Amino acid sequence: MLQKIAALIICSGLLFVVISLIFAVFAIPSIFWPSVQGKVTATKVERSGFGAKTPSYTPRIYYEYTVSSKKFNGHRRSIMDITYNKATYAQTVIDAFPVGTVIDVYYSPNNPERSVLKPGISDGVLAAFCSGSGLALLGCLFYFLINTFLLKSNDTPVSDPKSSVLRP
Repeated sequence: MLQKIAALIICSGLLFVVISLIFAVFAIPSIFWPSVQGKVTATKVERSGFGAKTPSYTPRIYYEYTVSSKKFNGHRRSIMDITYNKATYAQTVIDAFPVGTVIDVYYSPNNPERSVLKPGISDGVLAAFCSGSGLALLGCLFYFLINTFLLKSNDTPVSDPKSSVLRP
């Protein structure tokens, strides 16, 4: 049973690692995206989550920008936006972007509707990768300890009374 728990911890960690690597694959090209000047049009802290017990808060920065004489609107800070467990943390992020502020907007040359304010791998992707790696390593350590100490003490063979009998 303990081995199954360790395996579940390892698999959960590896899932985080795989998901973060997928996001990284999508985020890396944004490092090479061109940028244009844009303007912050609105900000808000968006509340989400699984009910009142575990809410999360995402800072949303709405902005407009122009590419080849065509206007676009965006709201992503990065490829993978971070959510916070307190509204005050999210508010701190949007306080750095007052409405009317001129900002650099990075956009996909193949699809100018895709845009971010912070290109590259975001803090959220790094956090998911580090958390997943740590969880997988913790699961491996747990598995090793189970097999080394708990199962070894239970593996002592029971002597068969018939085998100790000497036969002519």
